Amino acid sequence: MTEVWTSNKGEWSEAYTFLRLLVNPLVSAANDDLEAKPGKYYLVKGINVAIDSSEVTVRPMESKYALMDSAKGVTSDEIRSSLPQILNEINSGERAFSIPIAQSIFERMGLNKFKAASSKKVDIELELPSLGGGQDAKLGFSIKSMLGSASTLFNASSTTNIRFSFTPSKVTPQEILGLKYHELRPFLQGEQISLEGFELETFKDNLEFFGSDFPEKLAQIVLTAYLGSGTTTLTEAITLWSADNGGQIAASKLTFQMKNFLRSTALGMRPGSPWQGDLEGYGGYLIVKPDGDLVCLHLENDDDFRSYLLSHTKFDFPKSSLFSRSSIQGSELHFSVNFQIRFIK
Repeated sequence: MTEVWTSNKGEWSEAYTFLRLLVNPLVSAANDDLEAKPGKYYLVKGINVAIDSSEVTVRPMESKYALMDSAKGVTSDEIRSSLPQILNEINSGERAFSIPIAQSIFERMGLNKFKAASSKKVDIELELPSLGGGQDAKLGFSIKSMLGSASTLFNASSTTNIRFSFTPSKVTPQEILGLKYHELRPFLQGEQISLEGFELETFKDNLEFFGSDFPEKLAQIVLTAYLGSGTTTLTEAITLWSADNGGQIAASKLTFQMKNFLRSTALGMRPGSPWQGDLEGYGGYLIVKPDGDLVCLHLENDDDFRSYLLSHTKFDFPKSSLFSRSSIQGSELHFSVNFQIRFIK
């Protein structure tokens, strides 16, 4: 008996993107509001996928797809006619779920699910015509789906803790030692809080690519967001910070730094791994819109790409104490703040 595939909305959205590109390889370029730019398209000439240990380039608009000799094959017409049902299944699915019609298509093609053929941390690797008329470019793209809940751009982990300290004026440090994020927040209001630093030096080193002053600025706006509702948008956080730190000129500089940080995060920078500033081989984002249409935020339109990331994200704080810890030194409570950056759906 064939094993039933189960995946979440994001993973099924990647599979949907692959199938849709096979039968419709024209993707609209998007502006920073994810609106299609009239008359601006990208033509996908090939999609690189992994089959066992091999890499295969699948060409869109073929009449039939059988990627292994033993595969039965599936026609383009069958794929095209199945897309509305697959899209409906993704929209109605919850947590991990199966889509039998999609599984059947992949199995008949000879694929064990969809997997990008790339060593980079990308969701799909495409061959696009060179912008300068030379050799076609092979670029990796991240796929972001608007079909499910808002995804994260920057994930919380033990590598991203920022350490702070303060002397409580309302309670003793022992009374609040070990409280979770949402429990500790009320005791921080109105207190003089000092930045101790980043727990992981690698993360701080990576942040300094965006300016030697950027780590401290990021820590300050993270703390400001944490002390507020916990869902402050990044643009709001920058505005609040700049009001007390130099006004519009300071805001413009921090906006530039934050956009570059978000872009690098989107395209492969990880806080726990030393980064060399390399973005080579990345194309940008493919976004699956609620109606199933695809749009592309390509790095050739870098301003749109970076502006989209800044204007569509917010700080988010996990309520779990999984990554947080606190300690007492004399009359001071030392605590960590762990954050993530989530898209605003």
